[in-house]
Amino acid sequence: ARIRKADADVLVLLLGYPNFFSGTGHVFEASAGRVLPRLDDAIGGVAAEFDRVVVAEPSFEGRGGELTHILDEAFDPHPNNAGHALIAGAFERALEALE
Repeated sequence: ARIRKADADVLVLLLGYPNFFSGTGHVFEASAGRVLPRLDDAIGGVAAEFDRVVVAEPSFEGRGGELTHILDEAFDPHPNNAGHALIAGAFERALEALE
């Protein structure tokens, strides 16, 4: 609401939370699979209340091991270059949906 008050026409892009653990067999995979869809629903609900707010929804479904550093020797639960490219693609699709 504060953003809209400052500029009613500004485009706001939000990022849904992909399950980085999906398909990795990591101990967090199942709990993230339960919690993150609920968080994404909440984000989508807020976005739906405003014009020119869109949610980018990247999916790491079954591909967390190839799109993150989770399975690396030094555990790092962040996207790798391929994961970041996938996220960027989700933002591009979200922007295209507004045009």
